[in-house]
Amino acid sequence: FFDFNLNFDVSSLNFKRVYYKLLNFNKNSKNNLFDVSKKINGKLNLFINKIYSNSKFIQSAESKIEFTNGDIVFHRLLLNLGKIGASDITGIVENNKGFVSLKFKQNVFIDNFKYFYNKFTIKQYPDIGPKNYFISGNVDLKNFKIYLNEISSNEEISNEDKDFIEKNINSILLENKYASFFDFFKLKQLVKLILVK
Repeated sequence: FFDFNLNFDVSSLNFKRVYYKLLNFNKNSKNNLFDVSKKINGKLNLFINKIYSNSKFIQSAESKIEFTNGDIVFHRLLLNLGKIGASDITGIVENNKGFVSLKFKQNVFIDNFKYFYNKFTIKQYPDIGPKNYFISGNVDLKNFKIYLNEISSNEEISNEDKDFIEKNINSILLENKYASFFDFFKLKQLVKLILVK
Protein backbone atom coordinates (compact mmCIF):
# COMPACT_ATOMS: atom_id res chain seq x y z
CA PHE A 1 0.00 0.00 0.00
CA PHE A 2 1.09 3.56 -0.72
CA ASP A 3 -0.26 6.40 1.44
CA PHE A 4 0.48 10.08 0.93
CA ASN A 5 -0.49 13.59 1.97
CA LEU A 6 0.87 16.13 -0.51
CA ASN A 7 0.65 19.81 -1.33
CA PHE A 8 1.27 20.44 -5.02
CA ASP A 9 1.79 24.14 -5.82
CA VAL A 10 2.23 24.96 -9.53
CA SER A 11 3.15 28.51 -10.49
CA SER A 12 1.95 28.04 -14.08
CA LEU A 13 0.54 25.34 -16.35
CA ASN A 14 0.70 25.33 -20.15
CA PHE A 15 -2.61 23.58 -20.82
CA LYS A 16 -1.94 23.43 -24.55
CA ARG A 17 0.95 21.02 -23.93
CA VAL A 18 -1.16 18.90 -21.59
CA TYR A 19 -3.95 18.80 -24.16
CA TYR A 20 -1.69 17.58 -26.98
CA LYS A 21 -0.04 14.96 -24.77
CA LEU A 22 -3.49 13.70 -23.82
CA LEU A 23 -4.52 13.49 -27.48
CA ASN A 24 -1.41 11.45 -28.26
CA PHE A 25 -2.26 8.78 -25.69
CA ASN A 26 -3.23 5.49 -27.26
CA LYS A 27 -6.84 4.30 -26.96
CA ASN A 28 -6.09 1.98 -24.04
CA SER A 29 -4.33 4.74 -22.06
CA LYS A 30 -7.24 7.14 -22.61
CA ASN A 31 -9.80 4.54 -21.53
CA ASN A 32 -7.83 3.73 -18.39
CA LEU A 33 -6.85 7.28 -17.47
CA PHE A 34 -8.86 7.21 -14.24
CA ASP A 35 -8.12 3.60 -13.28
CA VAL A 36 -6.32 3.88 -9.95
CA SER A 37 -4.94 1.00 -7.91
CA LYS A 38 -6.83 0.27 -4.70
CA LYS A 39 -3.43 0.23 -2.98
CA ILE A 40 -2.89 3.96 -3.61
CA ASN A 41 -4.53 6.05 -0.90
CA GLY A 42 -3.93 9.62 0.16
CA LYS A 43 -4.73 13.31 -0.10
CA LEU A 44 -3.54 15.88 -2.60
CA ASN A 45 -3.95 19.65 -2.24
CA LEU A 46 -3.46 21.11 -5.72
CA PHE A 47 -2.89 24.79 -6.52
CA ILE A 48 -2.36 26.03 -10.11
CA ASN A 49 -1.74 29.76 -9.92
CA LYS A 50 -1.81 30.51 -13.65
CA ILE A 51 -3.19 28.47 -16.55
CA TYR A 52 -2.05 29.30 -20.07
CA SER A 53 -4.31 28.20 -22.94
CA ASN A 54 -5.49 29.48 -26.30
CA SER A 55 -8.93 30.36 -24.94
CA LYS A 56 -7.76 31.91 -21.64
CA PHE A 57 -11.09 30.67 -20.26
CA ILE A 58 -9.83 29.19 -16.98
CA GLN A 59 -7.31 31.47 -15.27
CA SER A 60 -6.32 29.36 -12.25
CA ALA A 61 -7.50 26.35 -10.24
CA GLU A 62 -7.26 24.72 -6.85
CA SER A 63 -8.54 21.45 -5.51
CA LYS A 64 -8.58 19.03 -2.59
CA ILE A 65 -8.42 15.50 -3.97
CA GLU A 66 -8.55 12.23 -2.06
CA PHE A 67 -7.58 8.82 -3.42
CA THR A 68 -9.33 6.02 -1.57
CA ASN A 69 -9.53 2.34 -2.55
CA GLY A 70 -9.43 3.03 -6.28
CA ASP A 71 -11.84 5.98 -6.18
CA ILE A 72 -10.93 9.65 -6.65
CA VAL A 73 -12.88 12.14 -4.52
CA PHE A 74 -12.92 15.83 -5.43
CA HIS A 75 -13.83 17.50 -2.16
CA ARG A 76 -13.43 20.82 -3.91
CA LEU A 77 -12.34 21.97 -7.34
CA LEU A 78 -12.39 25.74 -7.74
CA LEU A 79 -11.98 27.23 -11.22
CA ASN A 80 -11.26 30.93 -11.63
CA LEU A 81 -12.97 32.08 -14.85
CA GLY A 82 -11.47 35.55 -14.73
CA LYS A 83 -13.87 38.41 -15.48
CA ILE A 84 -16.69 35.96 -16.22
CA GLY A 85 -16.85 34.55 -12.68
CA ALA A 86 -16.01 31.18 -11.14
CA SER A 87 -17.06 27.57 -10.84
CA ASP A 88 -16.80 25.00 -8.07
CA ILE A 89 -17.15 21.25 -8.46
CA THR A 90 -17.42 18.37 -6.01
CA GLY A 91 -17.60 14.76 -7.07
CA ILE A 92 -16.24 11.26 -7.08
CA VAL A 93 -14.71 9.08 -9.77
CA GLU A 94 -15.82 5.55 -8.95
CA ASN A 95 -13.94 2.54 -10.29
CA ASN A 96 -16.11 -0.56 -10.21
CA LYS A 97 -15.15 -3.69 -12.17
CA GLY A 98 -14.05 -1.86 -15.31
CA PHE A 99 -16.85 0.72 -15.19
CA VAL A 100 -15.59 4.22 -14.39
CA SER A 101 -18.13 6.91 -13.54
CA LEU A 102 -17.84 10.52 -12.38
CA LYS A 103 -20.69 11.67 -10.14
CA PHE A 104 -20.58 15.44 -9.79
CA LYS A 105 -22.25 18.59 -8.50
CA GLN A 106 -21.23 21.92 -9.99
CA ASN A 107 -21.99 25.57 -9.34
CA VAL A 108 -21.25 28.13 -12.04
CA PHE A 109 -21.19 31.77 -10.95
CA ILE A 110 -21.47 34.32 -13.76
CA ASP A 111 -20.58 37.76 -12.43
CA ASN A 112 -20.30 39.69 -15.69
CA PHE A 113 -22.73 38.68 -18.42
CA LYS A 114 -21.50 41.36 -20.80
CA TYR A 115 -18.01 39.86 -20.70
CA PHE A 116 -19.51 36.34 -20.89
CA TYR A 117 -21.43 37.19 -24.09
CA ASN A 118 -18.34 38.77 -25.59
CA LYS A 119 -16.18 35.72 -24.75
CA PHE A 120 -18.68 33.39 -26.42
CA THR A 121 -19.37 35.84 -29.29
CA ILE A 122 -23.08 36.08 -28.47
CA LYS A 123 -24.74 39.25 -29.75
CA GLN A 124 -27.94 41.04 -28.74
CA TYR A 125 -28.62 39.20 -25.51
CA PRO A 126 -30.26 40.92 -22.51
CA ASP A 127 -27.98 42.42 -19.89
CA ILE A 128 -28.68 40.68 -16.57
CA GLY A 129 -27.01 40.76 -13.20
CA PRO A 130 -24.87 38.07 -11.55
CA LYS A 131 -26.38 34.59 -11.66
CA ASN A 132 -25.65 31.17 -10.19
CA TYR A 133 -26.32 27.88 -12.01
CA PHE A 134 -26.35 24.45 -10.35
CA ILE A 135 -25.72 21.27 -12.34
CA SER A 136 -25.57 17.67 -11.17
CA GLY A 137 -25.18 14.38 -12.97
CA ASN A 138 -22.76 11.62 -13.82
CA VAL A 139 -20.35 10.88 -16.66
CA ASP A 140 -19.49 7.45 -18.00
CA LEU A 141 -15.72 7.92 -18.39
CA LYS A 142 -15.24 4.76 -20.45
CA ASN A 143 -17.78 5.71 -23.14
CA PHE A 144 -17.67 9.47 -22.48
CA LYS A 145 -21.37 10.07 -22.08
CA ILE A 146 -23.09 12.43 -19.64
CA TYR A 147 -26.38 11.93 -17.81
CA LEU A 148 -27.82 15.05 -16.18
CA ASN A 149 -29.88 14.83 -12.99
CA GLU A 150 -30.62 18.51 -12.44
CA ILE A 151 -29.97 21.97 -13.86
CA SER A 152 -31.31 24.96 -11.97
CA SER A 153 -30.84 28.66 -11.42
CA ASN A 154 -33.59 30.64 -9.69
CA GLU A 155 -35.83 27.74 -10.64
CA GLU A 156 -35.26 24.20 -11.87
CA ILE A 157 -35.01 23.80 -15.63
CA SER A 158 -37.70 21.61 -17.22
CA ASN A 159 -37.01 17.98 -18.13
CA GLU A 160 -37.44 18.87 -21.79
CA ASP A 161 -34.75 21.56 -21.62
CA LYS A 162 -32.50 19.32 -19.48
CA ASP A 163 -32.80 16.52 -22.07
CA PHE A 164 -32.00 19.01 -24.86
CA ILE A 165 -28.86 20.19 -23.03
CA GLU A 166 -27.78 16.61 -22.20
CA LYS A 167 -28.22 15.50 -25.80
CA ASN A 168 -26.13 18.38 -27.14
CA ILE A 169 -23.37 18.01 -24.55
CA ASN A 170 -23.00 14.41 -25.72
CA SER A 171 -23.18 15.22 -29.44
CA ILE A 172 -20.98 18.34 -29.37
CA LEU A 173 -18.77 18.55 -26.29
CA LEU A 174 -18.19 14.79 -25.80
CA GLU A 175 -18.34 13.80 -29.47
CA ASN A 176 -14.60 12.99 -29.69
CA LYS A 177 -13.95 12.37 -25.99
CA TYR A 178 -11.04 14.50 -24.68
CA ALA A 179 -10.38 16.10 -28.08
CA SER A 180 -13.77 17.81 -28.11
CA PHE A 181 -14.21 18.15 -24.31
CA PHE A 182 -11.19 20.47 -24.05
CA ASP A 183 -11.91 22.29 -27.33
CA PHE A 184 -13.13 25.82 -26.50
CA PHE A 185 -14.65 26.18 -29.98
CA LYS A 186 -16.92 23.20 -29.17
CA LEU A 187 -17.87 24.79 -25.83
CA LYS A 188 -18.77 28.03 -27.61
CA GLN A 189 -20.86 26.08 -30.10
CA LEU A 190 -22.73 24.35 -27.25
CA VAL A 191 -23.34 27.53 -25.23
CA LYS A 192 -24.68 29.40 -28.27
CA LEU A 193 -27.01 26.54 -29.14
CA ILE A 194 -28.42 26.41 -25.60
CA LEU A 195 -28.87 30.16 -25.20
CA VAL A 196 -30.57 30.77 -28.54
CA LYS A 197 -32.90 27.73 -28.20
